Formats: sequence, C-alpha cells, structure tokens
Amino acid sequence: MTKKKLLIILIITLSIVIVDVLYSVYTNDINFKFVIFSILILLVVVFSIINTESSKDLDLLNSTTVELNKREMVIMDGYGVLNHSQSEIKGKIFLTTQRIVFIPFEKNKIKKYLFLKQEDILKVELKKFFKLFSSGILIQTNDKKIDFSVMYPKDWMRLIM
Repeated sequence: MTKKKLLIILIITLSIVIVDVLYSVYTNDINFKFVIFSILILLVVVFSIINTESSKDLDLLNSTTVELNKREMVIMDGYGVLNHSQSEIKGKIFLTTQRIVFIPFEKNKIKKYLFLKQEDILKVELKKFFKLFSSGILIQTNDKKIDFSVMYPKDWMRLIM
C-alpha cells in the first residue's frame, strides 16, 4: 500500500474516532469498545506508514554498492544521513581502506557522490544529541566539516582514525 493511501486511511480513521467521541459526549453514552478499536486501527495505520518508508530505504540500502579500486576493501558500510545546507540527504556510506564514499538514494539531491580520501581527513568527532547521546560523526578536512548521522558512530569514528 502506498503512503498516500495510508494517509487517507489515517485521516478517515481519525475522523471516525473524533465523531464517535463527540457523539458519546453529546449523548452521555460512551462506547469504549468502538473508541479503543478505532485507536488500534489508527496505530496500525501509523506504524504501516513508518514501515513503508523504512522498507523503501532498506531496499535502496541493500542495492547500493560502490566501485572499488585495486587493493581497496570495504571496512564498514551502512545507512547514513548527510546533513548538508539545512537538509538531510539519505544514502549509504562506505568506509574503505582508501576513502569514505557517500552515495545518496536520491541522485538529484547532490550533484555527485561524496568521496573523502583517508589522507585528507584531519579529525573525526562524535556528534552529540542533547550533549548525552552519540548520534553521528563530524569529519574535518582541510577545507570543510562534514556531518553524518550514522548508526554506531563510535565504531565509525574508531575505524576512520
């Protein structure tokens, strides 16, 4: 089911719940079974919307590969988000023995893939969420600072440096 259809079902279900609650208040006869059933349907639809988005990303993640140079091996790869100019670009990030490669899922988001040679990387820091949780990595080169949100940021940082 597409996201648009799920959103329509969500709006209809939410409307039914609101009408039922208003009717129950008006008549002083609350039908808890129907309200609970409607809320459960609402939750199922919301989770379905979330799962359709993440399963699309998972398909793209599994099908995205990088072309390797001679004597180059992939050390680690995974889902990543490049935080670039007030936007988030979803894609796959590869750490190889020679470079870091970011390939966006939507090719029109950035003009080319992002390549960083290992020798150009000056520093890697953990990006903190509310100064408590590690949510990504910041990579410093001579001319730019690149912000990635990744799973297992401590592992990425350790393997890059």
